[in-house]
This record gives sequence, structure tokens and C-alpha cells, in this order.
Amino acid sequence: MALRLRFRHVSGDLGPFEFDDAISVQDVKERLLTEWPTDGPMANEPPGQAADIKLILSGKFLDGTKPLSEYRRDMGELGPEDIVTLHVVVRVSPPGDNKKAAKGSAAAPGDATSAGASSP
Repeated sequence: MALRLRFRHVSGDLGPFEFDDAISVQDVKERLLTEWPTDGPMANEPPGQAADIKLILSGKFLDGTKPLSEYRRDMGELGPEDIVTLHVVVRVSPPGDNKKAAKGSAAAPGDATSAGASSP
């Protein structure tokens, strides 16, 4: 069954686009990535890959491995012309962030150890 989805981002809306409810949430993210605007306010925060896109429906993050049909109950009763709005969050992780976090957590025990070693 076809679903019409609109995607609401803090900088604007995308869609509505039509999707078959048998496709996965990951496929929806891939399509959204290809449809992302290259100009206007949304172009300031483009996702680099589909994994950077988080979709929210009824306060829940959608699981990329599940088909859209699993979320039909959260969408309510839909008529043929109804449009479902999903909220979109882009979370881009810079490549070096994990290394910085590891260095920061490794430095903290070292600091505590050196402080403990200084006191008699």
C-alpha cells in the first residue's frame, strides 16, 4: 500500500513523496538523501550518508531495518490522500570525534593517578 510522507526538518520541509509501505526505513533514508536540497536553508546541514539521517514518528526514532508497514499503527487511520509527517534530524559525526573521546577518557584516569601519586 502506498504512503505519502512529508519530512519536517528544522530548516524546512521535503516532500511529500510516495513510498510503498513494504520498503525499509533505510530505503526511505536513501531516497531522502538523494532528494536533499542543494540550495536554500536545508543545504546548510546536508547529510553525508543515509546513516546521518534520523527519522522520528510519534516521538520514536525509526529503525532502519524495519519496513514502513511496521509503523502503520503509529500513523493512525489514513485515507488515500492523507500525508504523514516524519521529523528529520541530521546527526553528522565528524571522523575524528571517536578518537577525541577515547583520548579524553584515557586522560582522565591518568590525571587521577598522577594526582594520587603526588600525595603522600
